[in-house]
Amino acid sequence: MNLDQLSEELNQCMNYEYESAYYYLAACDYCRAIDLEGFANFFVKQAEEEYYDAQKLFDFIDKYGGRVKVKETNGLKANIASLEEAFQVAFDYEHKLTEEAYNLFSKVEGENKESIIDFLKEFADHQVEEEHLIEDILARVESLNKDDEKLHKLDQELLQIH
Repeated sequence: MNLDQLSEELNQCMNYEYESAYYYLAACDYCRAIDLEGFANFFVKQAEEEYYDAQKLFDFIDKYGGRVKVKETNGLKANIASLEEAFQVAFDYEHKLTEEAYNLFSKVEGENKESIIDFLKEFADHQVEEEHLIEDILARVESLNKDDEKLHKLDQELLQIH
């Protein structure tokens, strides 16, 4: 894979990370509006992490002489109707990023570019962790069945995360 192709794919991942960060802020706002500060805390921490990941990609592209291309976020999901939806959309973002990371990793794996391969492996492994974290919380939210006591307990637990 040549530098232009690699830069294009990394830019796509970077922009998706930025978009995910914005989505997480929208989810945070939704949770604050329904007085779930723990969930809001979780989403704001996720936004920070997504921004950090995007910045790592930004720096990596620049370091290897690629052209960074920050795009507009037109298709952003910002109107959230439920806690389940907030986590389902979050899971969808993380899942897509995981797929993109592994797809990109597989394209450069056979090439003799160790630093790029190491970076992409770390990125892909991190995405798997993020996807599983969101998937776990989504399953827990779905199992609440409108149980306010369990919801409050999970909300308090998420206040302690990160």
